This record gives sequence, C-alpha cells and structure tokens, in this order.
Amino acid sequence: MIEMQYSVTDIAKSAAEAATAADEGESEVNLGMKNVQRSLSVSKELAGEINNASNVVDQLAKDSQNMNQIPDVINGIAEQTNLLALNTAIETAREESKAEVSQLLLMKLET
Repeated sequence: MIEMQYSVTDIAKSAAEAATAADEGESEVNLGMKNVQRSLSVSKELAGEINNASNVVDQLAKDSQNMNQIPDVINGIAEQTNLLALNTAIETAREESKAEVSQLLLMKLET
C-alpha cells in the first residue's frame, strides 16, 4: 500500500511537472508567435519603404532624362540667336547699301 501511495505521489508529481512544462511551453509558443507577428509587421513596413524608395528612383530617372534635354534646348536657342544675328547683319548691310546709293545719287544730283 505504501508503494501504491508512492506511485500515486510519483504520478501526481510527474503530472504536476508535466503541467508546469506544458505551461512553460505554452508561454514560449506565445512569445514565439508575438515575435513572428512583430517580424511580419516590420517586414510589411520595410516593404513599404522599399516601394517608396523605388518610386523615388523612378522619379530621379525621369528627371535625369529631362535634364538630358536641357543641352538640346540650349543648342536650339543658340542656333536661333545666331540666325537672328546673321539676319540683323544682312539687314544692316542692305540699309548701308541703300544709304550709299542714296548718297551717290545725291552727290550726282548736286553736280
């Protein structure tokens, strides 16, 4: 009977230890789940930041393409300026030529 009592006591002790171990295991599982949830949250936030960075890089690429067009615009303006200067020189020469002809005619008329 004493042996039975020891056996029952041992079984009860083992059951209590198993229950304690199960409680500790449950706590560890809950902690692990919280860590996984935190990791998921951080991963989602990181994915959003990566997406934002990708959008910024895309915009920079577009802006860079626009900057590449600036020299073409400047060259176009320079060509137009040169054409205007040439046209002005031609018109000035015409006016000077007309003035010379007029001056010659006046000189002939005076003589």
